[in-house]
Amino acid sequence: MENNKRPILSAQCPFCKHPIKFYQPSKPGLVKLQCRNAECQQYFSVKVDEKLFASLQQAAQQTAQQLAADVNTGQQTTPINHQAKTDPQQQGGTETPQQEKPKTEPVYKKEVASSAVMAHIEQIRGPFRKNKIFPLQLGLNTIGRADSTTPSTIMIEGDSTISRRSISIEVVEKANGYKYLFTLLQTTNPVVVNGTEHIAPPASYPIMPGTEIRLGKTRLILKE
Repeated sequence: MENNKRPILSAQCPFCKHPIKFYQPSKPGLVKLQCRNAECQQYFSVKVDEKLFASLQQAAQQTAQQLAADVNTGQQTTPINHQAKTDPQQQGGTETPQQEKPKTEPVYKKEVASSAVMAHIEQIRGPFRKNKIFPLQLGLNTIGRADSTTPSTIMIEGDSTISRRSISIEVVEKANGYKYLFTLLQTTNPVVVNGTEHIAPPASYPIMPGTEIRLGKTRLILKE
């Protein structure tokens, strides 16, 4: 099915809440998206489950059948559009409401244990210098090289091998504690998480206290 004939779905970026539009995938499952908000541009996944996929397929078939019937009878039918919008240019400037787009929710690929107290970031600075502590806050925490023109929530000084906004850690409060979502934003040099090297987005998954993150020459640890 060509893109321009597929139903349009909508999702919401879990980081900045910006609405995202995308075409129905060819089969149920996870769809990787990138936020179109210029100030966010983070990657995340949404799930199109079998029930939603089947309902979209049925609606598309019904539309095709109705269009075929209209061709035979000489009538015209407005195609079903799963995008919630109004178009003042239709039918003499009157606004015609359209069906609301089905919404998909962001999903994370695996579960990790919650921490009872909110963790912090500790920068390991070597045997002759005191480690530096960076508190985390609820919501999104960006981490990168210190730069007043592109500030991050946590700015690392003295390491030019780190990108200005290299990674983010989202803190989510749960009933049994706190959870943490690591996301790679952009990087010139590899970012290493517990020995796994990332060189380009998308990379987004839950982490837990004890996780070691290397940005350039800087070593960080998520600690309670």
